[in-house]
Amino acid sequence: MIRCLLVVAICLTGLVCRSGAQRLQWNAEEQKFTPPPSDTAVVAHFKFKNVGDAEANITAVNSSCSCTKITLDKRKYAPGESGDLTATFTIGVRTGVQDKIILVESNDVAKPRAVLRMKVTIPEMAQLRPSFLFWNAGEPASTKSVSFKIIDGVPVSSVAVESSNPAISAKVETVVAGRDYRIVATPTSTNEPLTATLTIKTDYPQENPKKFMVTARVLPAK
Repeated sequence: MIRCLLVVAICLTGLVCRSGAQRLQWNAEEQKFTPPPSDTAVVAHFKFKNVGDAEANITAVNSSCSCTKITLDKRKYAPGESGDLTATFTIGVRTGVQDKIILVESNDVAKPRAVLRMKVTIPEMAQLRPSFLFWNAGEPASTKSVSFKIIDGVPVSSVAVESSNPAISAKVETVVAGRDYRIVATPTSTNEPLTATLTIKTDYPQENPKKFMVTARVLPAK
C-alpha cells in the first residue's frame, strides 16, 4: 500500500513539474494595420513572456514572405522574463490585404509552434487597368494603352513612365491632370519576343513617391 502511494506521489510530482515548465505567453498573436500611402514599411511588435518555471528556448523563426524581416534580441528566456519579436514588412508596390505569417518554434511544452499573423490593408492610391500588355508574334506593332486613374483625394500632380527595354517605348498621355492618365506603349517590331517593365512614377508621397509596374511583352511565335 505504501509502495503504491509512493508511485502515485512520484507520478503526480512529475505532472506538476511538467505543467509548470517553460511556457511562452504572447500578448497578441495577430495584429492588423492600415498604413497611410506615405509609409514604406509596417513594424509589428509581438511581445511575449515566459510564464513557466524553466528556461524557454526559441529554436527557429520563419516568415511566409521575404518581404517580412524578423528581429529577435536573443533565443533563451528565463522564467518570468519578457521578450519582443519585431516583424518589419516592406510595402513596396503592394496594395490590398497582405496576410503575413510568422512561425515561431520553441521548447514550449504546450505549444511548440506559435503562429503569428500580420494583416496589413494597403489602400490603393491609383487604379491600373490592365497591368499586362501583349502583342502576338507578327501582328502590327500598334500602340496599346493602360488606364491609370488616381483615387479621389490623393494629391498627385505629375505622372511619368520609364521602359526597361528601348525596343518597347512608353509615354504618358494626360486625360485629366491630377486624376486620369493613359500609359501608351509601342514595340519597334513584333518579329521576335520582347519583354519590358514599364515603371509608372508619381510625385506622391513626396518623401517616397509611389511606383506602379506594367509588364509589356511581344509573345513568341507558336
